[in-house]
Amino acid sequence: MIQCLDSLVDGQIVIAATNRPDRLDKALTRRFRTNVEFEKFDFREELNMIQKFVDAIDVLDMTQQMVDFAKADHTQAETFDFMIDKIAERVVENTMEMK
Repeated sequence: MIQCLDSLVDGQIVIAATNRPDRLDKALTRRFRTNVEFEKFDFREELNMIQKFVDAIDVLDMTQQMVDFAKADHTQAETFDFMIDKIAERVVENTMEMK
């Protein structure tokens, strides 16, 4: 990997991502000129993401459970999984109501 980075020519760009920077070799990280760290969403950002998700899906309404979920400590991927579960639950409810 490091040898590949050393052989890049001017104008080539490498984008890398990790959620475990503590496990990367320092010799590797020194070869990247720019490092950008993304922070976890705070409560307002998390709630805003959930609200946008709810607004985009006709079958969902914001619930207190969703607001409470936004207050907890978790990743955006976990939020996405949570919202997918909420959609699935609502679809099942709608199907049962139609019977």
